[in-house]
Amino acid sequence: MSNPVLPGKLLISVVVCTRNRSALLRNCLRSLAKQSAPHGSFEVLIVNNCSTDDTAQVIEEMVAANGGFRSFTENELGLSFARNRGACEALGEFVAYIDDDAEALPDWVAQMQSFLARSSSVAAFGGPYQAILAVTPPAWFPPEYGTLDLGERELSLDAKEQFLTGTNMVFHRETILQLGGFSTNLGMKGGRISYGEETRLQIDLKRQGHEIFYLPTLRVKHLVAQEKMEFFWLLKSIYSVGRCSSQTFDTPRTLFSCCAGICFGIVYALRTLAGARKTPLRRNLYYSLKPLVSELGALHQHLLRNRNEASHL
Repeated sequence: MSNPVLPGKLLISVVVCTRNRSALLRNCLRSLAKQSAPHGSFEVLIVNNCSTDDTAQVIEEMVAANGGFRSFTENELGLSFARNRGACEALGEFVAYIDDDAEALPDWVAQMQSFLARSSSVAAFGGPYQAILAVTPPAWFPPEYGTLDLGERELSLDAKEQFLTGTNMVFHRETILQLGGFSTNLGMKGGRISYGEETRLQIDLKRQGHEIFYLPTLRVKHLVAQEKMEFFWLLKSIYSVGRCSSQTFDTPRTLFSCCAGICFGIVYALRTLAGARKTPLRRNLYYSLKPLVSELGALHQHLLRNRNEASHL
């Protein structure tokens, strides 16, 4: 399903990957339809990844109503598969990714165009996002959650401690395709929480000598759903980060390193809780448990990998 794209080489293709979030998708696509960038200077690709709700109908309506919108169905379940499909289908020199539960500010694409007019050789760049809270959060909820802000200056990121995030990132299409795109062993897959695919790609880009930039004027808003304000959901998320960390950073863990990390996590948790003062108890508990829970996730993945290797002997 597609609308004709104006002839001539496009600079930017915006890719929205979606699965079973039709209402949120509609809001995202409306924000892209209202961009201040000239009509025909960019395209929007919607990749439907195995949706079972009315997502297909929403996509059909939005494509019919907006020139330059195209859509595809990716039947291999997983966000990385959908993102790679978007890159393969894109006509633009650069591929911009935004999540289906995010909304772009009106000048989002125009900011990309302005940056690329003076930095056309860049391989990747992205910007901040501001939380949209679905409901009023509980008093203990971490105030920084759901927001990324690295300051008001453009930065060259090191891809060691500083990374772009998946809801607001732009890549040179041919460069990431040459690297194999997003790792399909990482990233959300159906109801399974999994992370790290965009971080892994940025690490690979830096190893190839490419620069990655943070652009403070490239802004989106990103939903924090009510379920993400639950204490045990946050811990589950941290556990998943730990489970994916070895593959994300290409640093295989040993049983000893996992156990050492768990011991550190226990000590850190006890010391942090002992020093807690006026901050709400549950928030302090969340902060104190993060290293421990992450290391437990890493141990889980290490044991799972060893079991799989043993089963193939």
